Amino acid sequence: KYIKLFEEAQSENRIHTLCEKYEIYDYIINSDKSIDVIGDVNLKNLNLTKLPLNFNKVTGNFNISGNKLKTLEGCPSEIGGYFQCKYNPIRNLDNCPKKVGGGFILEGTELTTLIGCPKVVYGSFYISSPYLTSLEGCPEEITGSFYCCRTAITDFKYCPKKVGDIAILSNDLIENIEDLNIKEVESFHCRQNINLT
Repeated sequence: KYIKLFEEAQSENRIHTLCEKYEIYDYIINSDKSIDVIGDVNLKNLNLTKLPLNFNKVTGNFNISGNKLKTLEGCPSEIGGYFQCKYNPIRNLDNCPKKVGGGFILEGTELTTLIGCPKVVYGSFYISSPYLTSLEGCPEEITGSFYCCRTAITDFKYCPKKVGDIAILSNDLIENIEDLNIKEVESFHCRQNINLT
């Protein structure tokens, strides 16, 4: 019993130390040793190869851009603000947040699939990866803008059904618009698709 209590205290001390190191001050430690954060989490440009903490919920923004992350393990399941994961060599969206209240930004990744994305993104959705060949897994609804640039996507299959304002697909290899299934959008642009006729 005492050994278990000691181990739990050591584990919590480690979490407190890491939170202080990464300037996370308003948080709750859950029974599974994940943390809920009230406010923003900013872990960008820290040369991280993995997240230092296990996050459960973050009420503000969650920014992990500019690291060396190959996995989203440790990411929160819910984010109240935007989720920003630019310029990380991630290849899949395992452990991706399931609920994002703001924008969802995955620019400059090595993603090969969008499977694992939230079904609804409240805000804009920005994705770019030269290894991405399909929109399968793309959110069904995006309340803001939808940007899909610098990919190897060849068709519109699995495109979101509803986009809040602008949908832009560019630098892709789109060959036709037969699969385009956006039911609601204010403006649609398909730029620099050299195979589109």
